[in-house]
Amino acid sequence: MGPARRHPTPPRFLLSLSALLLLGILAGCEGTNLFEDPVTEPPPEAPGDEEPEDPDLLRYIEEGTLIGRDGDRLRFRWETHDPLRIHYWNDTPQGERAAVDRALEAIAVDGMPATFTVDTDGDIVVRTLPPEEYREVDPTRPWSHSRTFVTANESEGITEVEIWISRELDQPTLERAALHAIGHAFGIMGHPSFPGDRYVMAARPEEDDAPPVTFAPLERDAFRFLYSPEVQVGMTPDELREAFARWTP
Repeated sequence: MGPARRHPTPPRFLLSLSALLLLGILAGCEGTNLFEDPVTEPPPEAPGDEEPEDPDLLRYIEEGTLIGRDGDRLRFRWETHDPLRIHYWNDTPQGERAAVDRALEAIAVDGMPATFTVDTDGDIVVRTLPPEEYREVDPTRPWSHSRTFVTANESEGITEVEIWISRELDQPTLERAALHAIGHAFGIMGHPSFPGDRYVMAARPEEDDAPPVTFAPLERDAFRFLYSPEVQVGMTPDELREAFARWTP
């Protein structure tokens, strides 16, 4: 037997060219299984992990109700009071009282608690202060004209509210202040907003524009969801998301 025939070694540039061609073939076979290992299906998503149909509304609700993913539970919702009693301090001027009444009408969406005015011992108490006195109690926020103090817990929800509003405001500022205060009183305790949008419940109105004097559709939807049958006080963030996935606007 003669010596074994030695095959010539291809030049390195041919090896490199072959590798590039192989990579090109693999890259061009999108969606094709080139390997013998079976394709593993991704695990199903856990409840609450699906992308919501309206992520802006869900984000608004989560930020507005101050419920995050850190163990908090839903507190800011009237759970047991229907109708709610509204009490105006005796010295409340008629203009400020009328603005709060309009705010209550504006928030009267499906499922919201009804309200009526009483002489004493209201669930929601409204007090107005002279402008200089109001500024003394809220000196660090010159854009603020109302304050809302809400008592709430994870088993009963909101149990009482007190609202302070500055007097002698121009009409658009008064309307926005009353709407903002009532929005807090019914559960939107945070100040959610989106760039370029103007919401009653934002921390402050945009400086170059007149203050918003009506709830935006997204805000009204947030109240409708918060008081829908799917929601109850004490829900975790995941439970709130699951309820949102079941909810039909």
